[in-house]
Amino acid sequence: MPTNKEIELFDLKFPSPLVSASFKSELDIIESWLMLGLGGATLKTIMKNQRTGNPRPRLQEIRIGNKHGIYNALGLPGDGLKKFSEKLIKSKIWDYDRAIGISIGGSNIDEYYTNFKFLNNSLLNFNNYFFELNISCPNTNDGKSIEQEPYILEALLKKIRNDTNISISIKVSPDSVKENYLIIGDIIKSFTKVFVNAGNSHFMTTQQLGMSSNQISMVGGGVSGPPIIKKTMEVVKIFSDIQVNTMATGGISSIEDVIYARENGAVLFGMATGLVFDPYCIPIINSKL
Repeated sequence: MPTNKEIELFDLKFPSPLVSASFKSELDIIESWLMLGLGGATLKTIMKNQRTGNPRPRLQEIRIGNKHGIYNALGLPGDGLKKFSEKLIKSKIWDYDRAIGISIGGSNIDEYYTNFKFLNNSLLNFNNYFFELNISCPNTNDGKSIEQEPYILEALLKKIRNDTNISISIKVSPDSVKENYLIIGDIIKSFTKVFVNAGNSHFMTTQQLGMSSNQISMVGGGVSGPPIIKKTMEVVKIFSDIQVNTMATGGISSIEDVIYARENGAVLFGMATGLVFDPYCIPIINSKL
């Protein structure tokens, strides 16, 4: 771990500003990344019921220009709340005393709130965790989600704040318009201990990528990794300019990327594709912070 690089955000403590993004649910893999020096980890977005996700093939390595990335149309496969919480409670990831993000999704405000309530009640004996509200999953037919209706987010945060003052991250995509981000930013600032995760993968159709129909099962999915870093930074800057605490996620895999994100106002740095391609980037970046 780096020395004297701890980030304190609200009541959360990150001994390194590097955090895994919410794309993995295998807790043993996440533990290995914590061993390598992540300051925190965000778990894969969980839904109420068990999901098998979209048909295969649903994951491809791609190249856009001279940059490698990943294209996914996974469709949020997962165990469902009950099985997920049972595994999480028993997991060794808590032994590392790093901030753990519990990412939740839903098809409507009631499902988000139900998922939050169930998991929050399951974790009453734990500390140093936060909830991430994934309002921007691109694995829909058109890549749209409740991010396009931010006042639903406001209603959801009100319901959650009636129950708890736990820290919350709002996961946005790189695909919205500036006016929408500004509305979301104003909503975030009206609540305590809420920050933004900017962001998610970039929705593109297979046609836009020049892919054949047999390469992926859906008409579109999310691009992640180095090809989207510029989009990520544009969103990070919008939120940092209006004084919203921001985690930059999307394309970060080197110390140069971290510096780029920090210059645009990010305080934490989320990693996903970079960990798939080379998890040893974690100690390398930590050594150069």
